[in-house]
Amino acid sequence: MPDEMISIATSGDTPDESPEAPDLEGAKIGAHIGDYSGFFDAQQPAESAHKQVTKAVDSLRLHKVSIKKLEKELAEFMKTVDKMFSAADMEADMKAIELSEIELSVGINAEGSFSLMAMGAKVADTRTVLLRFKRKS
Repeated sequence: MPDEMISIATSGDTPDESPEAPDLEGAKIGAHIGDYSGFFDAQQPAESAHKQVTKAVDSLRLHKVSIKKLEKELAEFMKTVDKMFSAADMEADMKAIELSEIELSVGINAEGSFSLMAMGAKVADTRTVLLRFKRKS
């Protein structure tokens, strides 16, 4: 049985950067790609705003990635995060407080690799996911 695949959408400047552009024929602009509030200035003409949104939609590219690869990559990332915070917890040796939850922005690139994203980071062909870790009881 072949491995199940999932599509990861990235934005690229040219169609050559990715194997497959999404089929958006007849789609309502913005309805399927998230909230664009704040994407453009409310004072600009609607035609200009529409062009900006259309350009953003047209730059989307889909990359097929194996679900098994994503599972493996995420498991490795989570092991690393666990090891890092376990070591930091022991090193800090906090007496009066404890860290109860950790929230990380995690990037997923077109190949399905996970990485920690720094504040304000903008990496080409990477999308971020928020992972919230909570201590085990």
